[in-house]
Amino acid sequence: MRRAGEAKFSRVVRSEAETRRFAAALGRLARSGDVVGLSGPLGAGKTRFVQGLARGLGVRELRQVLSPTFALIAEHPGRTTLFHIDLYRLEREEDLLELGLRDAYYGGAGVCAVEWVDRFASARPDDYVDVRVEAPRRGGRAGTRRFVVVGVGARGRALAAAWSRAATRSPPLSASRARSRPPTRRSRTGRGTRRSRARRAGASRARR
Repeated sequence: MRRAGEAKFSRVVRSEAETRRFAAALGRLARSGDVVGLSGPLGAGKTRFVQGLARGLGVRELRQVLSPTFALIAEHPGRTTLFHIDLYRLEREEDLLELGLRDAYYGGAGVCAVEWVDRFASARPDDYVDVRVEAPRRGGRAGTRRFVVVGVGARGRALAAAWSRAATRSPPLSASRARSRPPTRRSRTGRGTRRSRARRAGASRARR
């Protein structure tokens, strides 16, 4: 059930490249102080999403954007700093206080991307964009993911709404590739080959 003060939309992507492209659209809209919370099963594509988010934020060393499972927090400079936070290894909610999420990171000088934000209720700020990644069911197409986005709070709602509009304007990667593909020249080449053969055959008959 949607809570009061939320904005919600969903998006289906069909490859890791589309996941990054979808997330990059959010990164281009995000600003310092924004928080993006990510949830979903292991291997659902949360880190791939953060890589796309980093691209939209202007992070250059994208190969360094990996899940900070052991370090818990990784910092990536860009147009605005990306703080990549992973709560998977935390066992107690008290550990969040030691980590200082709310005081040191939320609403600060950077964008926070928090994996496994659903592990602890206190990890969710009052104003953020919640992104749940749903992996395909058994037998589904590999690479397909469904993203359920909920904007919470004034800024969260505004950011989610802007992202929804940007995602609607941006076609799926497969569609854009199909449109940008150069037209085939197979038939034209075929006609040219047949004409050349006909001219050579006519010249041969004339010599006879």
